[in-house]
Amino acid sequence: MLSGRAAAQRKRTCCRVTPKKLVAPWWSSVGAVVLLSALTLTGCGGADPGAGAAADAAPRSVDHGDQGDHGDHGMAGMDMGGSADAPSSAAAMICSNEIVDAVGTTFALSSVPEPTDAWSDQLYTCSYSLPQGPLTLTVDDAPDASAGKAYFIQLRDRLESADGVHPIKGLAGLGLPSYESDNGHVVFMKDGKTLHVDASQLDLPGSRTTAAYQIATDVIACWSE
Repeated sequence: MLSGRAAAQRKRTCCRVTPKKLVAPWWSSVGAVVLLSALTLTGCGGADPGAGAAADAAPRSVDHGDQGDHGDHGMAGMDMGGSADAPSSAAAMICSNEIVDAVGTTFALSSVPEPTDAWSDQLYTCSYSLPQGPLTLTVDDAPDASAGKAYFIQLRDRLESADGVHPIKGLAGLGLPSYESDNGHVVFMKDGKTLHVDASQLDLPGSRTTAAYQIATDVIACWSE
């Protein structure tokens, strides 16, 4: 069960995620997942409707050394500053009703097990125990852009040594510092907040990275409203 604090935060509507009615499992078409990401961003508003389409249409390699200098688009109307006792409202979105619903839709679940959350050392974690295995979302709730960039780079280096990572290129990067691994890790940074979706332990018939990207863009859509 969620803590009383997080449960109260989940009662507040954080964004409007456009319902995604799937006629086939998401893994049947990678292109369909990219299209769904675009629809999600459109539903939450404030993001480029074409941001999820055709990742290679405008190839753009993200220089690892420059990744902290992009994505300065404010999260309008949100409490951006966490505290020692609680994360910011932006970070808490990963356990919001909208993201719970997005997880259920993405994995074609009739119901989503109640996620559990944790808050420690400015890292907010939301864990989903799915039939396919554990799905973990975290947000490093950095107090400023400099600290956020440092965490973003440290996480990249840690994942690179363990799994290997590469930048998310072109429109699929949504104009934000981002990278992914081939085994199910997807990471974005916006306004100093680092979002990490870890689907590496899921047992899926298709790409774990594609699934992680779908969930990450659902969160980014809320952050972009």
